[in-house]
Amino acid sequence: KGPLVYSGNWDHYESVSFWPRVDYIGVTAYNELTADPNASEAHLSEAWQGIRKTLVAFSKKVGKPLIVTEVGYVSRDGAAVHPWDYTSRTPLDLEEQRRCYAAFVAAWKNESELAGVFWWNWFGPGGKDDTYYTPKGKPAEKVVRQWYRGAP
Repeated sequence: KGPLVYSGNWDHYESVSFWPRVDYIGVTAYNELTADPNASEAHLSEAWQGIRKTLVAFSKKVGKPLIVTEVGYVSRDGAAVHPWDYTSRTPLDLEEQRRCYAAFVAAWKNESELAGVFWWNWFGPGGKDDTYYTPKGKPAEKVVRQWYRGAP
């Protein structure tokens, strides 16, 4: 009982044959935002704007609400370039992680077609020396908390 969601990967969700049989379109969102690890928040937000438009158009075409079933960024240099790459050994970069989160929020904050977001992930030690995905104890945490509180 209850609504059913399937999560298609960011690079091939359009080829899922059974979207009509689920209640929500789910998409993991590890899209490449830039080739420049030092890209500005505005540049990253612009990249997300295009992704958002594409996902919303697909959701409307299929006639199902959209859930971003997984989105997150390691706190390492290059997180915006290859968000899925948790094996990277590039230097710690809390600011790039924060910019990535802020860009997502800026692009999606007023999108009525977005039915939900799942951030990857919260577990792990977090803090200013942690290079993994969690925003816990990092500048990106403030971005997420402000968004859920409805703050600008």
